[in-house]
Amino acid sequence: MKGTAPRPASRAAARAVAGLLAADGLLHLYWTTGATWPAHDPRTLSIAVLGSEVPFTPPVLLPLVAVLLTGAAAVLAYGQGLGGRRSRPLLRLVCLAVTAGLLVRGTVGLAWALGVGEGAGETFDRLNTLLYTPLCLGFAVAAARVAGVGSRLGARLGARVGGRLDARRAGRRAGRGGGRGGERIGKPKRAVGSPR
Repeated sequence: MKGTAPRPASRAAARAVAGLLAADGLLHLYWTTGATWPAHDPRTLSIAVLGSEVPFTPPVLLPLVAVLLTGAAAVLAYGQGLGGRRSRPLLRLVCLAVTAGLLVRGTVGLAWALGVGEGAGETFDRLNTLLYTPLCLGFAVAAARVAGVGSRLGARLGARVGGRLDARRAGRRAGRGGGRGGERIGKPKRAVGSPR
């Protein structure tokens, strides 16, 4: 069953975010085999990716792979307008969680890039500044677009302001539109001497 039709920009953003998450998930799945590409050994890989030594073993990586691939599927489904009445809120919740995760990682990466905390090594610092942080912040914005974070708030504000403006315009038109002495059309006339 299809949900509401998403905007083309939201669909494109969903494909981009889902693609990034899926690629990251597949790369982590590849590392569960013991391969260390693009590094020469597990220690170098860990320091380049995380900034510290963490074992790149299946018990550590497989839960992350599951989260990344689930997030990719949910973002893509929500962005394409898939899901019924019951599943759409859950898909949106996953989109919001992806947005939050990317935003937190991007913000922390920005703090690291600005020198907060201990240095994790030249390789990680360079990758964090030039690749990880910009990707996370940019894709956080894209994921927020998919989830409708800014558009829903804007639509609510726009509806309120627009509704008030429409009411004022209608009142002005009614005031010019044929009533005597500037009376609004549709407003009942009171008879002289009648109670208020």
